[in-house]
Amino acid sequence: MSWHNVKVLSTLHRLREPFQVCRWRLKALMIHLLQLESATAPSCLGVHVVDKFTMQSFNEQYRNIPSSTDVLSFPSDIKLDLGDVLICPEHILMDASELGCDPSAHLARVALHGFTHLLGYDHELDANHAVQMYQKELELLAQLTPSKLYTFQSMRQDAFNGLLPLTILN
Repeated sequence: MSWHNVKVLSTLHRLREPFQVCRWRLKALMIHLLQLESATAPSCLGVHVVDKFTMQSFNEQYRNIPSSTDVLSFPSDIKLDLGDVLICPEHILMDASELGCDPSAHLARVALHGFTHLLGYDHELDANHAVQMYQKELELLAQLTPSKLYTFQSMRQDAFNGLLPLTILN
C-alpha cells in the first residue's frame, strides 16, 4: 500500500473567509484523488486556500492575467511531488452564486479541476486538450459520486443545505 501526503494550508483568517473551508474534508478529497490516480506510487501535493488578492498576484505573475481566478495549479518537477493547487474561496462563492450551485459542491469540482492540471492536462492549449481534460474530470467525478463525493463534502446532513463548514482541523 502506498502513502499519500496532502497538506492543506490557508493564508486566510477564519473570520475573513467568505465561507468556511473544511480543510480535513478537502484533504480527504485530494487523498482519494491521489489514490485513484496513483494506487502504487507514493505522492504528495499541497493545497493552499488564498484570498482574491493573493490569487490575483499569482495569476498576474504566472499567467499575465491581472485578475483573480478560482484555482491555479503548479505542477512540480520533483518525482514524488505532484505540485500545488491554489484555491480562492471568494471566487468559488461568487461563481457558485452565478451558477446557482452549492459552494461546497463547486469547491470540490474546482479542487478536482486543479488536480487534473497537476496530472498534466491543460484545457487552454487547444480544443483537443480541453476535451481530454474534461473527459478525465468526468472520469474522476464518476468515481467520486454520488456516495463518495457526498462523504467528502458532508459528514453532516446539512452540508448541502448551506455552506460547507470549514473548521480548521488538520
